[in-house]
Formats: sequence, C-alpha cells, structure tokens
Amino acid sequence: DYFIETASKKDFLKFSISPLLGWKKGPYLSYAAGLAYSYDFGRASLYPIFSYNRTFNNHWGLESILPVQVKLRYRGNDKNYLYLITELNGANYRIQLEDDPSLSAIPNLHLNKSEVRFLASYEREIHDWLWMNVELGMRANLNFSLHEGPGRQAPLLIDNTFKPAMILSAGIFIVPPRKFLE
Repeated sequence: DYFIETASKKDFLKFSISPLLGWKKGPYLSYAAGLAYSYDFGRASLYPIFSYNRTFNNHWGLESILPVQVKLRYRGNDKNYLYLITELNGANYRIQLEDDPSLSAIPNLHLNKSEVRFLASYEREIHDWLWMNVELGMRANLNFSLHEGPGRQAPLLIDNTFKPAMILSAGIFIVPPRKFLE
C-alpha cells in the first residue's frame, strides 16, 4: 500500500525502542527500569517499563517486562524450556487505499490493533546452535479499529470486536553456539 509518489516515508515508518538501565544483584536476580516507545497499546505510546528477572532454583524462574510481558520459566535441562506467558501485543498500520473510491478520499487511514495473549511455549535444542519452538494459547482482542489519522483524537471510522481466538505457531531459530558463550 506504499506509493512513493503519494505519501511521505515518515507516514509509513514505525519503530519501537525500549532503553533500560539495569542491575544484576547476583547470579539469580536482575532488574531494570526504563521507558518504552511502542505500539503495544495500538497507538504510538511512551510509557515506563520495569524488568524483573529471578531464578528461584535449577528449574523455575520468572522473566518480566512490566506492563507488557510476564513469563514463568521451567527449565527441564539445558536443552528443554517451557514458558507460561502473558503478554500485551499491538501494532499500528498506515494504510494507503488508492484503488478503493470510497476510502481513497481519506488520505490518512490508520489501523490500530492490540490484544492480550496467554501462551504456553516449548523450546528445544535441535543442535548446539539450532533450536525449535511450539506455542499454543489464546488471544483476546482489546482494540481493532480504523481511524482517520494517527493521533488519539482522530475520528473513528470502523470499530471491530473479535471473540478470543486460539494461537498455534512453530518456529526454528538460531542461537550462538555454546563455545562462543564460554
């Protein structure tokens, strides 16, 4: 939907950043505080964040970035991890509709979405540097709306409400080999 001749690049550029200042109080506890600029609430927002990471024993731990994510971690061994996750997820999209006569007259459409996700995630090492994961859970819609502009006061054009839906995803990812971490 991006046409160079009709819209500015800055209208389509979206980014998130979360600088934190942290303290490691020992091998089992760390915390940090900072600010986040993101679209987790469906619109560009600047808000304070706090990270708290705690390992309770060889198996259990907690990883959090409040107010957007909390993970309860179970480590079966060095090759198997299970997470129970609650997270806020959001995005904001600038839409350019030149082929639709009913909406092309509105030059500044923005789709805002935000949802809460409740997930169980399993991660397993396939090889020293190759891992896989499977996630299963549910997402609950908080906002899915189309506005005439990016700001909080922009007129609402379409508002949607969705029922909770199931999530299933699988992936493969690469990590640094153990010999690089020693």
